[in-house]
Amino acid sequence: MSKLNLLNNFSDRWFGNLLIEKIRFCTTQSPFLKIAKLVN
Repeated sequence: MSKLNLLNNFSDRWFGNLLIEKIRFCTTQSPFLKIAKLVN
């Protein structure tokens, strides 16, 4: 039971980090965001 729990926690964290990295990459590469940064 604890091993399964550990595996679930690990996969959740891994997928969560992957999602965060993907979002971060998309936002930093977004031309709209670059324009917004220039304006502010």
